[in-house]
Formats: sequence, structure tokens, C-alpha cells
Amino acid sequence: MYSMSLLGWMNKRRWEKDVLEQAQAGAERLADDSNCRVLSTIILAKLYSLYKLCKDIPRVPRLEQLAYLREHSIQLSTLIRTLHQSIDQFILNINTIIEKGDSAQEGIGHQYVTKLHRRIIPTLVLVLDQAFDAGCRQPLGENQRAGTQKGDFTVYLLEPLERAAGWTQRLSHVVESWYELHPPRRERDREEKAKEHRDRFNAGTLALKRVLEKAKEDISRLTMTSGELRELRERDEAVRKEREFEAQQRRETQELQMQRFIQSVQKVKVSQPQPKMRSYRQELRNPQPAASHPGLDSSQRPSEEGYFEKHGWHYWEDDQLLSLIRTTSHPNYSVFCQMIPNRDPAELRERSEYLRKVMRYKYGRWGILPPGWCID
Repeated sequence: MYSMSLLGWMNKRRWEKDVLEQAQAGAERLADDSNCRVLSTIILAKLYSLYKLCKDIPRVPRLEQLAYLREHSIQLSTLIRTLHQSIDQFILNINTIIEKGDSAQEGIGHQYVTKLHRRIIPTLVLVLDQAFDAGCRQPLGENQRAGTQKGDFTVYLLEPLERAAGWTQRLSHVVESWYELHPPRRERDREEKAKEHRDRFNAGTLALKRVLEKAKEDISRLTMTSGELRELRERDEAVRKEREFEAQQRRETQELQMQRFIQSVQKVKVSQPQPKMRSYRQELRNPQPAASHPGLDSSQRPSEEGYFEKHGWHYWEDDQLLSLIRTTSHPNYSVFCQMIPNRDPAELRERSEYLRKVMRYKYGRWGILPPGWCID
């Protein structure tokens, strides 16, 4: 809630009323026209319904809360399913505009991103706030933060929380991805402080999503028998060892991959002067051409933590994705997600498309014809 009041988001203290009025207006438009196919309207309308459902959740006694959530379980499942499909399609529409690079479509893309930035993401934050409030033992006061409260969260209550946190993180990342190519039109949104606030919010929502996922796993463990727990521990240990082995393999092949990439780029313009090339991993770290930063040593490069805070993805995750799309024409993300824990196939596909687009853009800036893996 506090983050939304900062520069880079709503930039005012009392922003909730305006956002709720916009969401309610979307719900009324959808009610008047059941055939409405405007995705932003559908998303806002369904988020408003989810907000009202969470707002009415009883706090105490706990049995009343469970009874309420069970009574509305079908409504909750329907809302979550509709929102999941609509948000996926909305993200796909924006990514398609980015992929095509058609300047005529840039205005439409800007409208989509503005609706995410000013309406949909703030409404999601209000949904999160209501769901957290329902789990707190005492109602939150005007100046209180959820982090200072103690509460009890059932698996039924964690479901909308986890979903809303995941959607918020994905959509805020889409906003920043668009702004990296097309800076915000409002001058205040282009300020470094505004970008810092958005990056911090993006990293915070990703951390929240993972905490909620772990909470659901912890609750599920409580219902397991001793035999099931032992089997789960053995499976976790096997997965851990497999990931360690895969990480070792990645480290051993990184330098070879980097050298091959540099050689392939040099062959493209062997007869023409070209800017000093860096590895694709360095390009991910710094969007500026290598020539603008001569002589960077390792102490000047961004840290792994800084990279994650800026992009919402670990450096090694992007490195693996780049290796995949450079060597595989039609990646199977359902299989590849085993290599990158805590990422689902849809997230990997979106990130891969974004990395292709970024590298294609960089080749264009250098005056080099992009290789096929940047386009396909």
C-alpha cells in the first residue's frame, strides 16, 4: 500500500478511492454488456469482485472464516480462473507488440501498459491488502503496516493471496520491460527515483510470492503422514543434488559459450568496423554499448543482487535461457523449467521472448544484422 503512494506509481497518499472507483466502473460496464471483450475491463471487473469477496471475509471466530471461504469457493475458483486467462492474454498482447516492433502499434502498447501501471496493478495491491487484513488477528489501523501484525492464514486464504502476488509481480515486470524500450511519457515517471521505486516493488512482490508458496507447502506438510514426509525429504534431497550437479555443469560451460558467442558475432561483420563486443552476459548486465564503458573491471560490474533487484530474474537464469534460445529453435519450456526452479513454463516463455527482443534491439543499435535466434 505504501509503495503505491510513491513516485513511480500513484504518487499520492490517498490513492485507494480513485482506483476502486475505476474498478467499480469496469464492473458496471461488464454488467451492462455481458459480451464485452475488452481485456482491461474484464480484468478490472473481476478484480473488483475479488476485492469485495476478500473484504467480506470474517476475521473471527476462525470457524466463520472457514465457512465463508468454503461457501464462496466456487465463486473464488471462477474468478481466479477467469483472471488467470485474461491476464495471460493481456501480457501476450503486449509481448506481441514488442516482438513485432511496429511503431504504428506503439501507441496501443502504451495504452495497455498505462492501464497496468495506473489501474490494474494498484487494484491488485488493494486485493492483497484485504486478504492480508482478513488474516490479521486485529483490524489494521490507519497508520499500521501488515508487517507489524500477527495473524493466522489458512490454505483457503493463502490461495487468493498467492495468486494476487504472482499476478502483481508478473504485470509489474511487464511494465518495466516496456519502459526499458519505450520510456514513460510522464516526466516524473522517467526520474531515477521513480524507476528505483518500481524496481523495489517488483523485487518485493516476487519475494512475497515465494514466501506465500512456501507457506502453502508448509501447511500441506502438516497433513502428511510420517512415511509421506520421509518420502518427500528423500525427493527433496535428490532434487537438491541434481541441481548442484547441473549448476556445476553450467559453470563449466559458461566460458565456452561466451567465446563461441563472441566469435559468431565477429564473423557477421568481419569486413566492417564494429564496436567492441562484449559477451551476451555482459550485455544483460548493462544495456549500454560496450564502447561507452571502456575498461570495466569486475569490481565495477553490477552484483548478482543488483541484477535480480533490477530485473526480477537471477543472472544465471537469464544466462541459461539465452543459451537455450541460441541453440534450440523450438524450446520445450515444460521440460526446461526443471532446470530453473520456481519458474513455470509461461514465465520462461515470456522471459525468452523478452531476451530475444532485447538482443535484437542491441544488434540494431550496433548496425549489425541480428542472427536468426533473435528473430525466430
